Amino acid sequence: MTLRTALVLLLAIALTILESVIPHVLHLRAARPDLLLIVVLYLALRDDVMHGAALSAAAGYLSDLTSATPAFLYTFLAVLTFVVVRTAGAALRTEGGIQSAAVAFGASLGHSLLATLIFGFFTGAGLHFEVAPMVGVRHRHRRAVRLRRASSRGRELPAWRRSAGRPPMMLVRRDADDIREIRPRAALGALIVVCTMLVLVVRLYQLQILRGDVYVVQSIANFRKSLFVPADRGVIKDSKGRTLVDNRPSFDVFLTPAFCKGKERDEVIEKLQDYLHLGQDDVERIKSDYQKSWFSKDKLERFKPYLVMLDIPRDQVDVLEAHKTEMSCVNLIPTPHRSYHAPTSFGHVLGYMSEVTPEEMDDHPEYRRGQTIGRRGLERRWEKELRGADGKQNIAVDAKGRELDKDTQEALIPENERLVPATPGNNLVLSVDEKLQRAADLAFPGRAGAVVAMEAKTGFILAMVSRPSFDSNKMSGRISRAELKAISEDPLKPMLNRVMNENYHPGSTFKTIISFAGLESNAITPGSTVFCGGGYTMGNHRWRCDKPEGHGSLDLKHALSRSCDVYYYTVGDRVGLDAIAEMARRFGYGQPTGLDLGREIPGIVPDSTTITPESGSARAHAINAGIGQGEINVTPLQQAVAYAAVANGGDIVLPQIVRRIEAPDGKVIREFQPQVLRKLGLKESSLTAVRGALRAVVNEPGGTAYRSRLQDIEFAGKTGTAQVMKLGQKQKLDPTTQAYFSRDHAWFAAFAPADDPEIVVVVLNEHGGWGAEAAAPAAAKIVSAYFKMKREETAPPPVPALPPPPPLATSSMVQ
Repeated sequence: MTLRTALVLLLAIALTILESVIPHVLHLRAARPDLLLIVVLYLALRDDVMHGAALSAAAGYLSDLTSATPAFLYTFLAVLTFVVVRTAGAALRTEGGIQSAAVAFGASLGHSLLATLIFGFFTGAGLHFEVAPMVGVRHRHRRAVRLRRASSRGRELPAWRRSAGRPPMMLVRRDADDIREIRPRAALGALIVVCTMLVLVVRLYQLQILRGDVYVVQSIANFRKSLFVPADRGVIKDSKGRTLVDNRPSFDVFLTPAFCKGKERDEVIEKLQDYLHLGQDDVERIKSDYQKSWFSKDKLERFKPYLVMLDIPRDQVDVLEAHKTEMSCVNLIPTPHRSYHAPTSFGHVLGYMSEVTPEEMDDHPEYRRGQTIGRRGLERRWEKELRGADGKQNIAVDAKGRELDKDTQEALIPENERLVPATPGNNLVLSVDEKLQRAADLAFPGRAGAVVAMEAKTGFILAMVSRPSFDSNKMSGRISRAELKAISEDPLKPMLNRVMNENYHPGSTFKTIISFAGLESNAITPGSTVFCGGGYTMGNHRWRCDKPEGHGSLDLKHALSRSCDVYYYTVGDRVGLDAIAEMARRFGYGQPTGLDLGREIPGIVPDSTTITPESGSARAHAINAGIGQGEINVTPLQQAVAYAAVANGGDIVLPQIVRRIEAPDGKVIREFQPQVLRKLGLKESSLTAVRGALRAVVNEPGGTAYRSRLQDIEFAGKTGTAQVMKLGQKQKLDPTTQAYFSRDHAWFAAFAPADDPEIVVVVLNEHGGWGAEAAAPAAAKIVSAYFKMKREETAPPPVPALPPPPPLATSSMVQ
């Protein structure tokens, strides 16, 4: 026991002596000193609830055993006193010492007085009845008290008591009639008192225990305004450390409803409308948000500021600062806003920011009103890593929300609660190279389409273009309704990520998969030939070849390099639809690739179980699938994964775009490694034959992409032209003579170098026409840019030129 505790207990004893005097002064002679109860209650203020309640009940029961009172009266009152003391102690924030002793003494005195009143009511003696020293009183049972005279021997009263003429009886005798008359009244009184005390205890428990924290927070909120301190969102960098996304300083306007009521609210909104040049829609939104805050089930919602205007310009900041005293419920909060430095074509990868919705706040309690969160792309997928944790600034205010002076601030708010600093989010380092991204965007010629550049052996994305795209800066800022409407009604669908959320007929690029299906099933060999006479007939239907006069007899290499349709009609017919579907799924078609960038559509790979009789026979579907038409649909990302497997020897790799996650100080938190999802298990002879044919497509005369070859790099690839409408009797149509949405899609899938592939490039020019003209040249430019940047990075630094030697000094001789 510490010296402090001992001193407090001595003080409690002194107060107990005072308590024993007070009843004599007030003629309440039934009130007794409760030293034990005081000590117990003092300890109850410091110990846990269960121990304190048990000790109080024990003290009350001891009083019952030594008192002529109804059974368990002191026990009940002791527990009730304990509840009151716990409540008072919590309200006063007692931590022991003088405060606790004072509360315990007051509770004990109140306990004794209340017991006296109740006992007097039971006995009908009012406040004037006598209780002799605690001798001779014994309980027989719960309703009988044995009364006996005090012995004259050994228990004689002092002289001052005898002179007073008081009888030596412990309790004034009453006859049987009086006792019978008292009992019904005592029972009724006890019932009333017990019911009243139960109601009081239940209400105290509800207010102080169940909802105590709520009322404490509300009381604090009356003088304390809490303003959040937004955290800096994590930076996004490319593979070389260039900043793609960071934060810029800005100001947001917030309003706290609790400090802006009635007429004052209307005046403040009118001023905001004038100062911020708000439209009527904005005003209605502000009023609606105000009503939601004020009438929310959560009474604390009105003390939480909500967003009025996002990212206001500097001149409006100056205006609000000048009129700050007129609008105490309005706050300008410095908020970091996203700044996107990457090209617009990267918008679908990065995403953008927008305000959290009420539904999202219900699902995520950590969100607050007015907070912006990631939408689409990396901003959404890595929201938890990038967001960080907001801090809080607590300010002491008056009833109107006006900030108090510094001294008052220090008195009302502890120093460690005035400012809770924010924690910045983590950084993302991508596998994308910003320079290659810009080169791909520049090389792509179409109005709409997609480009994917990926490491062939690891699956890491090097560049990803989806056109048209959106401006992430615009979408994250104050975009108007008219601008949003223009984006949503654009027929080219700028918000659609064509790399992974749209599928197309693959056209002749799918002939590579058909080649593997034929070779692996032994339907063809690399040297077996098929005669092309310009068409393929089944029953009364004839499928035309790209070359009306036919290609003649072709083996696999020449058929693939010249893209002969008849050859692949034949292979598709021989292999069958189910075998084609099985090989396509092995290469990753018909299923999401697994790129962790949001929603991804699976594409369509038909088989005998999915087609309907109305759409044609399984044999007809197989013939159409032989040239990548019919019901088969793929995404550009699936094409990149499939051609990467051809390039790397048969490994289906997981496409990834995040290399690592770093802490704000640069420490690596998590690093992502390449992942091989499965191995195709293809025969080496099949891989060699197909890769040789793809090399011939670009590098041998007659190949469909021969005009796109590069002088210094030998790469391989396959062109494709996918029809979007039935041609009928018409053959190849000039794309320039057709309506845009009636033109064919142009494809080109390539890998380089052909011997030891490092990079895979897939280009889709939506409604671009022929793949050889509208897609292959763009892919060649991207491949060339990749190797050029690689040479620049690995080249030794230039040796600085030596300064020229000083001129030789000449001397003249005087003759």
